[in-house]
Amino acid sequence: MEETKMVKLKMDGIDIEVPAGTTLMEAAKKIGVKVPSLCYHPYLSIEGACRVCIVEIKGMKDFVASCAYPVAEGMEVVTHTPDIRQARRDIVELLLDNHPDECHTCERDHNCELQRLAYSMGLRHKHFKGEKKKYEKDFSSNAVVRDPEKCILCGRCVRVCQEIQGTCAIDMAHRGFKSTVVPAYEKPFGESVCSSCGQCINVCPTAAFLEKDYTNQVWEALNDPNKLKVVQFAPSVRAAIGEGFGLPVGQNMEKKTITALRRLGFDMVFDTQFAADLTIVEEATELIDRISNGGKLPMITSCSAAWIKFCEQFYPELLDNLSSCMSPMSMLGSILKRYLPQKLDKDPAQVYSVAAMCCTAKKDESMRDEMQTEDGHRYVDAVITTRELIWMIKSAGIDFNSLEEGEFDSPLGESTGAATIFGATGGVMEAAVRTAHYFITGQELPGIELKAVRGAIDGIKEAEVQIADKTIKVAVASSLGHAQTLLEKVRAGEEYHFIEIMGCLGGCIGGGGQPYAGTDMIPLDKELLKKRAQALYSSDERNEKRRSHENEDIKNLYESALEKYGSHVAHEWLHTHYSAKLPQGICREGKSEQQRSCIVPEDPRFQELAVLMEGVQNEKYQKSYLIPVLHRAQELFGYLSDEVMNFVSLKMQIPTSRIYGVATFYHFFSLKPKGEVKVNVCLGTACYVKGAGDVVRETERELGIKMGDTTKDGKFSLECTRCIGACGLAPVVLVNDKVYSKVTPKQIKGIIKEYR
Repeated sequence: MEETKMVKLKMDGIDIEVPAGTTLMEAAKKIGVKVPSLCYHPYLSIEGACRVCIVEIKGMKDFVASCAYPVAEGMEVVTHTPDIRQARRDIVELLLDNHPDECHTCERDHNCELQRLAYSMGLRHKHFKGEKKKYEKDFSSNAVVRDPEKCILCGRCVRVCQEIQGTCAIDMAHRGFKSTVVPAYEKPFGESVCSSCGQCINVCPTAAFLEKDYTNQVWEALNDPNKLKVVQFAPSVRAAIGEGFGLPVGQNMEKKTITALRRLGFDMVFDTQFAADLTIVEEATELIDRISNGGKLPMITSCSAAWIKFCEQFYPELLDNLSSCMSPMSMLGSILKRYLPQKLDKDPAQVYSVAAMCCTAKKDESMRDEMQTEDGHRYVDAVITTRELIWMIKSAGIDFNSLEEGEFDSPLGESTGAATIFGATGGVMEAAVRTAHYFITGQELPGIELKAVRGAIDGIKEAEVQIADKTIKVAVASSLGHAQTLLEKVRAGEEYHFIEIMGCLGGCIGGGGQPYAGTDMIPLDKELLKKRAQALYSSDERNEKRRSHENEDIKNLYESALEKYGSHVAHEWLHTHYSAKLPQGICREGKSEQQRSCIVPEDPRFQELAVLMEGVQNEKYQKSYLIPVLHRAQELFGYLSDEVMNFVSLKMQIPTSRIYGVATFYHFFSLKPKGEVKVNVCLGTACYVKGAGDVVRETERELGIKMGDTTKDGKFSLECTRCIGACGLAPVVLVNDKVYSKVTPKQIKGIIKEYR
């Protein structure tokens, strides 16, 4: 094994030795110095955008970004001087200058990294005043809200969406003051490829992304005496909720959470873990049937709402591989709207069902058309996240830490240890194997814990399980990025029997609705995720019943209502179906005819463009040819339409959000049809100081359009250019290829008349 090269340097006067390739920020930690940062995240690529982490290197003129600058032999580094402190203060103050002044009413108040950084920098008042960006909030998604005004352009959301989730729903667009993070084509977020996983919320240092809030509806229902208010909460909620009340990470607060929910006004409190056991007996039955009768394999779990949406969009050819079982949340929601009203002699319309979940995507799941009874009653009326539940408890003045312990309501309150581990990656797989082994052999699985599939945080876990005379090959992935890696293996012909996919890193414990990382943690902290997972595994170990088929309440439910595992009643109440969805932003060339027909380029110009892209397919840096391809596309079509960018995305396998970002960054590209006559007014410095602004205003008046627009008849388009190298002739107007020099506003009418 090659020995690691070590580098000696001096930092803040202290001699240290670190491995070559270490960044200055990492080296500073060796001497107990935490260099401030905003855009940096250890699990994401280095952006170096915010510049808050600047340090000084002896002999260098300028400060450097410590998150991106590597150590060198003999280097002398200073992390804190009056000049560094002032520069950092100015950087943060400029961010605040372009940020809404609403900290006291912001959802991230006291949980905002920008706020904490401003405090630590000593910012007590603002020195800079200027124009602020103005954007509307985007409420189009069922699960996630975008607030671009609070975005500080750190790029964390873009990188987590691309690098960990592989969804590529958002990217940077435009430039300078107009830079912003948007979905492809700036379509409403609800129409994008966003899977609603909420990881953008987790990593955002401010409140530019938030879960969509339905707590007002919940409060209203809690105060309605004519409603039967029922609530369920997920395994991962109990493993994380204590963090919101100052408790150490990894505490299972199940029983206090039950009491808190009753204090909030819920009439009955149920456990999503009951439905996790229900999911397992149905899923194990389905798996055995597929293996025994030549069904579609591998069977893939369907518990994760983000994964289901991702599969419908990017892998529609694998929809038949998904288990038809609903998620535990929706299964219990169905039971609470069908079985519970019968038991209590209630009208289902009187039952108001709430689910407290770790997951923002569950908000979207609850609103799917399939998730309702035949009479139109939604299985779950409202989903709140762990964060929102913490807030509701605090808002009600409930002292969570001093609450007595409560118990779930019957007859849907029992759960086994197998259900508890659903909240951690590998848990669904392990629970299913425990029960499938018993269903096939009539004997319990030797060594009940399937540790080979646990902890798939850094990659994919695979295992082979011997059940009777058959070897079952299984695999587990957490995060949609790891899911893609695994599914590409399936596409390539790798054979598995059973696959578990969880949409978030670490599984549900790392869901987009979990508590924000505190001051001593980072978002998606892997040690934090492991502690939450251990809380669930410890609960499993303490449970006398550790297999889902041992749940007595489950047995009673089948005897009284569902008949038997996999029955037609069970399928009606507990199973669902999926369908391909192809919103804006799809860039994968799937095997299914539905995806291939997403774009049908009948125009021969598409064929010419395809030949160009095929010519660079085998190049080492194929994606670096994007700009020349877009140049040629604009030459062929006159501008870059959504259809053209979709086509380029499909053929070059580059997300449309990235292509849109490139197209809006470079001034050369136009996203609107250009007129037959292209009028360009130079707004470079020389032209501007000599009156180009007045020339622009007169041209807009004469043509009846604004800069960047085209006349309704398609005759004229008006653009600005920054420099054509004719400063001595300023102001300059370029009409098609003809240059007009020293133009005055009075001359514009005559110039335009030449082309009418």
